[in-house]
Amino acid sequence: MNNLEDFIANLTPEERQKHQSLIQECLKRKEMINKNTEKAINSIDSLNKSIERLKQGIKNLENASRIQCEITNNLLTDILPLIQKLSPGKPSMN
Repeated sequence: MNNLEDFIANLTPEERQKHQSLIQECLKRKEMINKNTEKAINSIDSLNKSIERLKQGIKNLENASRIQCEITNNLLTDILPLIQKLSPGKPSMN
């Protein structure tokens, strides 16, 4: 039996009549499962899109952080000689 409809189709009329309420309950639950499955798939798709946006945001933040570090290091490299000239203790980059 592949699915519920196949099973029901193979029941005798007497069996269908005898189990009518159970059959109806099964069909109702199958419909709910199908609806919930579709909602779950849509939620997973939405979550995957959000994860992709998050990953891109993290990459952008990483790049911005790297650039900021380079700018800070360049400024320190440019400013340190001036500070050393003005300070008697001569700070170093170490």
